[in-house]
Amino acid sequence: MLKDNLSIYIISEDLVFIRLIELLFNNKLPEPQIERISSFIELKKKQFNRPPDIIILDDFIIGAASVEVITFLRFNRRLECPVYFFCESVSDLVIKAIERGANHYYTKPFKPLSVVDEIVDNLK
Repeated sequence: MLKDNLSIYIISEDLVFIRLIELLFNNKLPEPQIERISSFIELKKKQFNRPPDIIILDDFIIGAASVEVITFLRFNRRLECPVYFFCESVSDLVIKAIERGANHYYTKPFKPLSVVDEIVDNLK
């Protein structure tokens, strides 16, 4: 059973991506606590009062390559939650992301409802 108030970080500079994922999680989960982070600088300044339960990472983020963001989350912040990585179909990028700590990846374009359903199912 899913716990209430899951903490979800959505890291992307793409406001459409953020809003779409946020709406779908709001419809699928009981009162999720969603944090929007749009740049690497914002992520580095972020104080983790409560560690995230999951992280949604888009490959578009201001200030760093997405694999650098994963490295920062895993090795600097020591976060152990699942990281779901969304990127264009670039095999080298996917391999590097997995090597640095992404748990799952989705290539663009993707079916948003199906992806969020799969993520929610993984949380059960």
